[in-house]
Amino acid sequence: MSDISIKEMNAINKFLHKNKILSICTSGENDIWAANCLFTFNEDDMCLFISTKKETRHAKIMTDNIIVVGTMYSKFPLLFLKQGIQYKGRVILLNGRDVYKAKEVYLKKYPLFKNKTHDIWKIFLDEIKFTDMKMGRIKNTTWIRI
Repeated sequence: MSDISIKEMNAINKFLHKNKILSICTSGENDIWAANCLFTFNEDDMCLFISTKKETRHAKIMTDNIIVVGTMYSKFPLLFLKQGIQYKGRVILLNGRDVYKAKEVYLKKYPLFKNKTHDIWKIFLDEIKFTDMKMGRIKNTTWIRI
């Protein structure tokens, strides 16, 4: 993993555990698309789980090109309390046993979606830029999977 402090890594992990919505951007040979998805964070693998039907436009593109980018930000209304992440990763559609494990984690965070969860995708985070603007100071931390 990247050469960042434990305190910085803990701040990134806390942000990812606390937040719920990400944007995901995909590109293919003749198409570009973005979507917003609910996500859960798996700290052990530094990955995210999202649920989206494989028939959606962004999922079709992700099937052909596994590289994705996106953003997340805190919902605090005050600018000086904002935090956000830009990320780059690789996404795969889960199958078999992996789906059940991921779905269990996903539904623990979103129990109301028990009967509405679709295909589960795993985003392996390869790069994160975490911006923390708490207390009026802007601090950027970059984590890169090694």
